[in-house]
Amino acid sequence: FLITPMLTLLITGFLTFIVIGPIMRSLGTALGHGLQTVYEAGGPIGGFLFGLVYSPIVITGLHQSFPPIELQLQQQGGSFIFATASMANIAQGAATLAVFLLAKGEKLKGLAGASGVSAVLGITEPAIFGVNLRLRWPFFIGIGSAAVGGALIALLNVKAVALGAAGFLGVVSIKAEDMGPFMICAVITFIVSFTAAFAYGRYLAQRNGSIDPDDVGAAVETGTDAAPVVTTEVAAENALPVIAPLTGEVKQLSAVSDPMFAQGKLGAGLAIVPTVGKLTAPISGKVVVAFPSGHAFAIRGKGADGKNVEVLMHIGFDTVNLKGEHFKPAAQQGDEVQAGDLLGEFDIDAIKAAGYEVTTPIVVSNSKRTGPVIPAAGLPLPSNITAGDALMTVDPKPVPAEAQ
Repeated sequence: FLITPMLTLLITGFLTFIVIGPIMRSLGTALGHGLQTVYEAGGPIGGFLFGLVYSPIVITGLHQSFPPIELQLQQQGGSFIFATASMANIAQGAATLAVFLLAKGEKLKGLAGASGVSAVLGITEPAIFGVNLRLRWPFFIGIGSAAVGGALIALLNVKAVALGAAGFLGVVSIKAEDMGPFMICAVITFIVSFTAAFAYGRYLAQRNGSIDPDDVGAAVETGTDAAPVVTTEVAAENALPVIAPLTGEVKQLSAVSDPMFAQGKLGAGLAIVPTVGKLTAPISGKVVVAFPSGHAFAIRGKGADGKNVEVLMHIGFDTVNLKGEHFKPAAQQGDEVQAGDLLGEFDIDAIKAAGYEVTTPIVVSNSKRTGPVIPAAGLPLPSNITAGDALMTVDPKPVPAEAQ
């Protein structure tokens, strides 16, 4: 606790100052002067190339070596580095703000909103490391848009005469006569990056159901060419039957795009992709969960051993964000229902048009306290199913050997 940290700091500190620091300083200086040469020789092409590589340079930290070079350039009439860096930051921020509008998860949305605003004002690290690199495609769209902005900066010969926040606020560091062209370049860069990121993000959301890899990464491919799987597990004679609450395609729970359901964290069960917008009770019992929005219900019934069995149905993922639109609940919390009774109706096409899935997990939320949850005998997965057909069974909780 004392010697190891002390030696670590002393050794790495000396190595940083003596070896790493001089090497990185020389590398940064060479990089800066090299970019200056390319920029001055290539004009708009040089500006395009500098805009293209600036954000990747930020990842390495070598952009911290640019200020001394910029000070020299400012003494010679103005610095192109600051103006181009501003375009790169604005491009990354615009892509992040597109993610903010497309994200459904509160965590990603909150991070993208805050870091996106920060990026367009000059601080990109939270946006780059927290959002764009994690999703990858916003980062690449950002560097492509920055290249466009860099080419415009070179074409209009925009120069900075002071250091500052490299973003929209950086206009105060630009030559007075170049402030107008700078803002034109900034707005064009923002529009190009935001539009491209939003359009591609919409495509991903329609294809995968979400732009967040944490939402779609747990999905298991279940193509139609794959042979259906028929369970070989045998239910207990007194197992509680659970009927299908929907008409559609039934599939393994692991095949859904929501990781919480796919990994069984919310209970064991199956999922149905509905083709008819009517949800019915899978078991007889009491409605213990009935969201006013009509997107989720849970029913508590009794197994053969008298123990509670709770079946949760969640229509789609993140559909709570619709706030009840396209849903029409027919049951309320506290109602006693029989298997097959109508719980609610929903508009499948309208929900899909709003950018949400309708895949519905049907899980035994207290499956850790019950016996095995087994697909109905002879039910192939995936396959078509009709509401009311046998879906799965819930065995009674096994009796410990010492209690027998």
